[in-house]
Amino acid sequence: MKTASLLLLLMLSLLTVLPLAAQGTYGYVEDDATPAYACANETCERLTLLPSGAGVRVIGSVVGSELNGSPVWYEVLLDCPCFDYERRSLSKVPDTDYRSGNSISWYQLHPVWSPDSTRIAAVVADGLFVWDAGSGDLLIHEPLGLKHPSRIMSWSPDGTQIVAGSNSFGIEGPTRGGPVHSLLVLNADGSDPHPLPDQTGDVINLAWSPDGTRIATAGERLRVWDAERGDLLLDLDIYATDVAWSPDGRRIALVKLSVEQESSSLQLRDAAGGVLLSSLGPVDRLYFVNVTWLPNGSHIVSLALVTERQNGDGIRTTGSVVLSWDGSNDNDSVALLYVTDDEITNLDWSPDGRFFVSPVQGGVSLLEAIDPFGQTFGRSVAELLPVTSRSIKGFTAEDPYFIENVAWSPDGQRIVATGIKLNNKLDGGEMSALVWDLTLTPAGPTPAFIHVYDFVDFE
Repeated sequence: MKTASLLLLLMLSLLTVLPLAAQGTYGYVEDDATPAYACANETCERLTLLPSGAGVRVIGSVVGSELNGSPVWYEVLLDCPCFDYERRSLSKVPDTDYRSGNSISWYQLHPVWSPDSTRIAAVVADGLFVWDAGSGDLLIHEPLGLKHPSRIMSWSPDGTQIVAGSNSFGIEGPTRGGPVHSLLVLNADGSDPHPLPDQTGDVINLAWSPDGTRIATAGERLRVWDAERGDLLLDLDIYATDVAWSPDGRRIALVKLSVEQESSSLQLRDAAGGVLLSSLGPVDRLYFVNVTWLPNGSHIVSLALVTERQNGDGIRTTGSVVLSWDGSNDNDSVALLYVTDDEITNLDWSPDGRFFVSPVQGGVSLLEAIDPFGQTFGRSVAELLPVTSRSIKGFTAEDPYFIENVAWSPDGQRIVATGIKLNNKLDGGEMSALVWDLTLTPAGPTPAFIHVYDFVDFE
C-alpha cells in the first residue's frame, strides 16, 4: 500500500479497536486496542487512521488490497471527525543546505499561505519563491539581493504585498552602499522591493496586522511600523522571538526572551501604546518557541520545549507541550492541549480552531483540539506522514521525510509542510515541500471501508 509504511504500522501498534460484536452493530475506536484504518474505497490508496472515540457500524465485508497480510475489509458507516487526503509536492524547491567539508546542514524553509489560499510563498537566500497551491508549479522566483535573511515573511491581508525580515538587506539600486535594512516590502509578484525607511536591527519574526495598516517585528526590540509610510509607531526595549496580532488587531502576543536568565515568557500587550496587559512565565524547564491566537481570538496558544540542564553547561530538550492561555493573570488561565516526549518545531490551526497540525518528530499529525466532552487533549485524527525513526534504518522507509514546518491554508482545505527528504545513509538529502488536499469526514454516518490490524472475524 502506497501510503502505509512498515514504520507507520509499528508506530500505531499500541492503538486498538474494541471488538465489533456482529454485522450491523456499533463499536468505538479506543486507545488500547488494535489500530483501525478507514478509506474512501477498498483499494485504500489514501489511508486514514481512525481517531479514538470514532463510531463504527459494520454493513458488510469485501476483499480489497492487503494490509499486513489480510485482504479483508469491512464496509462500514463511520461516525467521527476523520480526514481523507491526497498528497503532491511543490516543484523547484530551493536548496537550503550549508556544506562544509564532509558535513551538511540545512536551514529551515518557512512556507506561508496567501490570504486567498491560492499561493504558497517562502523567502530564502535565493530570494522570493511563490508556488501555485493547486498544481504545485513554481510561479515566481525573484532574486532580492538578500544578506543573511532570517527567512520569515508575511502577506498583507489583501494579498497584494509581502514583507520579509532579515538580519540585513543589501538592495541593488539607490540604497546600495548605504545603511543596511532589515525589513523589505515588495509586491506579491516580486516587483518593487524597497526597505522601510530607517528600519535597522535584526528581525527574528514579524506579522502584518489584520487590517493591513501595521507591521509588528520581533528581535532585539519589539517594534510596530506603519505599513504604508514606514513610520515607527512603537519601539520597546524587549528581546522578542515571536509576535502575533489578535484577530481584532488591538493586542499583540509575544515571546519574550531573557538571555541572562536563559528563560522565556509570554506577554500580552496593547498594540497602540505597548502597555503590558498580562504575562505568563518564566516557567521552570519550559522554553516558549512561538505564539499564535485561536481564530476566534479567545485564547493565545504557545508551543514550548521541555528542557533539562545536563551535567555540563548544556541544555537538552526532553519533550514538547502545547498550551492555551486566556491572556489573564488568573492561575486557572492555562490549559495543556498536547504533551509529547518528542521535539516539535511548530504548529498551525485549522481556520475553525477545531484541529491543529504539527510536525511531531519529523512526521505530520492532524490532531483534534476539542473532544465531544469539551476537553482539550489533542487526539490524532490523521497521520499525514509517519514519525521519522530515530535510527538510520528508519530513513529507508517509503516516506523518509523529516518535516520541520507546517501551515494550514486560510480556507481550511490544504496543508503545506516543508523539511528534508533524507537518503538512507543520512549523508545527503534535499529540501522538499509537500501539500495535502484535505477532505473532512464530519460527525454523522458516512460510508467508508475499514481494515483491522489484528484480524477480527465479525461474523
